[in-house]
Amino acid sequence: MESRQSLRARLRHTRQLLSSTQQASAAQHLLAHTLEADLLAGCTSLALYCPQDGEIDPILLAHTAWQNAIPVYLPVIDPLLTGVMRFHQWLPDTPMQANRFGIPEPQHTPEIAAQSLHTVMLPLVGFDAHGNRLGMGGGFYDRAFAFTLSANTTRLIGLAHECQKVPSLPCEAWDIPLEGVLTDQNYYQ
Repeated sequence: MESRQSLRARLRHTRQLLSSTQQASAAQHLLAHTLEADLLAGCTSLALYCPQDGEIDPILLAHTAWQNAIPVYLPVIDPLLTGVMRFHQWLPDTPMQANRFGIPEPQHTPEIAAQSLHTVMLPLVGFDAHGNRLGMGGGFYDRAFAFTLSANTTRLIGLAHECQKVPSLPCEAWDIPLEGVLTDQNYYQ
């Protein structure tokens, strides 16, 4: 089986090759599949992310949730506590500032505890049909949602391009399983 590091490099390269036209189309299809699968029904809060490195863009989801009075939150990397990720509210006019990885984060907005989030749609590098997720390797999401291993109170749904699907992933004990993965072509659960 391919190592996690090798697989991560290969899949990142694959998604980075997608053109801006392909990325825009993928974002539109992602929204359509979200609505088709009714994933926002009953949602009381939604965490998304600002895309980087070829990740599928959830901005249309953010605007749709906001227009439907669903509070939207984005991750913020704590600058003082290593490896800690928090979630701050996003509005269309929220001031944003790049973190140490160059990812935009909301500034001076209310925070919500990870355990209080209803649905989290998180980025991934790769996924398989068993709900396994390969992330960027920093472990931020695994640490933030480790509580779901014993108390499944938050829905975790991965977002990806269809080209990021693999037959199987090598997993570690700390890897947080997903309820499903939504791509520009399918919803896997």
